[in-house]
Amino acid sequence: MLDVRLVQSGMQPQHAYLVFLGIAVLFIGIALVIRAIFVRSTHDFLVAGRRIGLGLGVSSVIASWTWAMAVMMSSAQTYTFGVSGLWWFTIPNGLAVIAVIPFGIYLRKHMPHGYTLSQFISVRFPGHKALYNVFIASMLFGCFIMALINLKGTSVVMSTIYGIDWRVVPVIAGIVVIVYVSIGGMWNSAVTAAIQTFLITVPAAVVVVAVFEKVGGPVPVLDALTRSKAPEFLQWSDPATAVAFGVTLALGLLSNTVSDQTFWERIWAVKSKYVGKIFLWGGTWFYGIPICFGLLGLVGAAIGLDLKNDLGGDAAAVGPFVVSHLGLPGWLIILYSIAIMSACLSTLDAAFIGTSSVVSVDIVKRSNPNVSDKRLLSYTRLAVGIVGLLSILVILTGVDFVTIVLVTYALKTSVLIPLMLAVFWKKTNGQGTLWGIILAIVIGMPLYFAKGEFFGTMTILLVSLIVPLVWSMAKPDEFHESYLRNVQDLRH
Repeated sequence: MLDVRLVQSGMQPQHAYLVFLGIAVLFIGIALVIRAIFVRSTHDFLVAGRRIGLGLGVSSVIASWTWAMAVMMSSAQTYTFGVSGLWWFTIPNGLAVIAVIPFGIYLRKHMPHGYTLSQFISVRFPGHKALYNVFIASMLFGCFIMALINLKGTSVVMSTIYGIDWRVVPVIAGIVVIVYVSIGGMWNSAVTAAIQTFLITVPAAVVVVAVFEKVGGPVPVLDALTRSKAPEFLQWSDPATAVAFGVTLALGLLSNTVSDQTFWERIWAVKSKYVGKIFLWGGTWFYGIPICFGLLGLVGAAIGLDLKNDLGGDAAAVGPFVVSHLGLPGWLIILYSIAIMSACLSTLDAAFIGTSSVVSVDIVKRSNPNVSDKRLLSYTRLAVGIVGLLSILVILTGVDFVTIVLVTYALKTSVLIPLMLAVFWKKTNGQGTLWGIILAIVIGMPLYFAKGEFFGTMTILLVSLIVPLVWSMAKPDEFHESYLRNVQDLRH
């Protein structure tokens, strides 16, 4: 164990309020400018007029995917499982983003005027209202859970570093994002994402280098881990880690990108010629972020942090604890908190916009096709406020961070295979798709809690594959891709 004296950082709650104030002024100010220049309709609000370019598109993917999980759980899993934890967390993350490429290219080619995943399902399986409603619920639930995760991440970081009441943090952060997203929509999300990507990557590198300098460099850290941990802790791929969380997480990450509205809305917001490139470069450049933050978990393990006494039973707090208790200069600690805040808020705004897309396109517009664009835009902004306030209220109950992530990914895995079949196999049957999802959850989730994450997730995956596959082979549907081109922009 490293002989390092832990000290309080001297950070006070008022410093946290100043960080919040600075971020609020910056992002709300940008939103006001964006609205004045770009936002003229619901179409502009939801998909930025389909005019986002390569640079903003790549940074938008990076920022929206760098959520609390990437910066908090990379440290937590490295602290818990060692190098294999970092490996199993990092590698699937980038690959999950890159996996969106074939879906994005297909959708922009065959359904160029789309907005939501559930809208695609309504055209792909006409007449299957129950399946359509399942996907609407899935999209709304996914965005809601994403909001919870990021509010929770913000709360853990700011309360650990600054000693601010954890219940105050989600209230402030949630309200700030509600305000600036309601003003600028997708255009604002894309522009602020470029700033947030910079605020995530550069401070992360600077702070991690400073942390290792403070503990004497990487060699003492590795020596301490060699002495105090089992040999498997420093192995890059431990089978026990794969079973404990790696395989489950990898499938969950893939499910999250492929079947989540926050990524599909970017498919339709970026210029069509850049769809493949934004996910390729976004997934590739993302890798440095979890690696950088994950190294803090090794430092936490090397100095012997106790999960219960030092981290309050939540391994996600290891990164903030290390940074705030090594005696680093105050400006570095603030820089770290800004990086984490940027990661949390960038994904939070993506979740809010995703919710507003589903509400406006799949609920309001579908139930009232003649609604005026002005009123539709009002409902769109109202949806942002509602999901934001509900997220804040749920977080105030003190729900566990890691449990949220793993259970959510298990549920989303039930949608992965049926969706892939729906997109790429024309004979996929709507009823088979519906029952594949339902039975995967009904059978798989009890096993998930009774037998563990690995067994439960694999059951969900197999059931969601077998049911629609067998059903579609027995009673195949015939689908013509030309139907997708009948979808029109909201402005028409």
